Amino acid sequence: MDKVAVHTERSNAYVALCGRVYDITNFLNQEHGKSRGSASPEDMIMYSGQEVNASFPLALRTACPDLVPARDDPNWLMYLKSDIDTEMAFPFIHHAGSLANSKEMMHQDF
Repeated sequence: MDKVAVHTERSNAYVALCGRVYDITNFLNQEHGKSRGSASPEDMIMYSGQEVNASFPLALRTACPDLVPARDDPNWLMYLKSDIDTEMAFPFIHHAGSLANSKEMMHQDF
């Protein structure tokens, strides 16, 4: 995490997600969050240099495939919930859906 923590500028922004490091510099300039209001580069840059797992909850069918059968959640709409302190620290919660602008972002495991 120390290597990720130094990448906190709009021209050099990284985050850690699910054990991997991502350069989000170009991602910051895309349109985000139409369903809950927009997320500007200024909104997102405050999370650079951090681990952001709380903003990307797992679908229950991914996390617990034997617990939730496909017939009960065919559209991958049931998600794990985190604790309230985590949700307050990471208010931008991402789910796969129709507003995604790439095939990768629309995949439920992204």
